[in-house]
Amino acid sequence: KPVNNAKVTVALSMPAHKHSRKPIGLKSRGRGEYATQVQGLQMSGGWNAVVEVNVDGDRVHQTFAFTR
Repeated sequence: KPVNNAKVTVALSMPAHKHSRKPIGLKSRGRGEYATQVQGLQMSGGWNAVVEVNVDGDRVHQTFAFTR
């Protein structure tokens, strides 16, 4: 079931260089979809995106690894 009232953030980091950025809030687009625009990913290499979802005090997070 889509959730439209969640607080969703993503925190990006580049573990190999010990670079990290403050979490960014995502905006609800409706139908359970959330989005943001990220700038400043010029460096090539391995990145992690930690997505955190908080709904009515219930919190879950998932780490996604990607390469740019």
